[in-house]
Amino acid sequence: WDMGLWWQNQAASARFHRSGIDWTALDPKTGLYTPTHPYYARAWKWIPDLRPTSFFVQNGKNNLDIEQVLAIGNPIIFWATVIVIPWICVMWYRLRDWRAGFIVVAFAGQYVPWFLVTRPTFFFYVLPLTPFMVLGITYVCRQASDATIVVRDRETRDVAINPETGGPAISTAFVYRPFVVAYVIAAVAVFIWFWPVLTAGRISMLHWRTIVWFNAWI
Repeated sequence: WDMGLWWQNQAASARFHRSGIDWTALDPKTGLYTPTHPYYARAWKWIPDLRPTSFFVQNGKNNLDIEQVLAIGNPIIFWATVIVIPWICVMWYRLRDWRAGFIVVAFAGQYVPWFLVTRPTFFFYVLPLTPFMVLGITYVCRQASDATIVVRDRETRDVAINPETGGPAISTAFVYRPFVVAYVIAAVAVFIWFWPVLTAGRISMLHWRTIVWFNAWI
């Protein structure tokens, strides 16, 4: 056991917690300390991708190119989660599907406690949530991919009857499957397009502007 190393770890821990205090200011109206870090992001901003964290940025000569490491979520994944999680809650309630329940409980268990944290929080804290976000999207994509529709009479618009079963006629076409495929392709394409700002790749300012869509992402 190394006593010197132990003290170094304690000092590092103290500096870490002190940094949280340094990035706060006392609000004279409320008497509370308010985070002032430029990349401070409350938990409710994580899923909508409202305030990603920039770890490193360096402009090239004459500001014609740029290198950046930006902790940002894939908008195709994150924005879909805003709709997907409530939908899975409904599926859990209506279908009593344990898979939906697992996703909801795991997601909430990782996410909800952050709303109670008072110290400065940042977008990259969302990282442990991403597996459950992807599981949720996969669950909904599977539902949509396997969904079928009933056949209706072209003239009356009434539900057609299957002469063999006497029940409603069900189309054998998976009409939503092309949309699922398009969604997956879009998610992969955005990931590839964002790759330079995830890895500090040198890109032109024009390319960079097509990635940083909003001022809050800078």
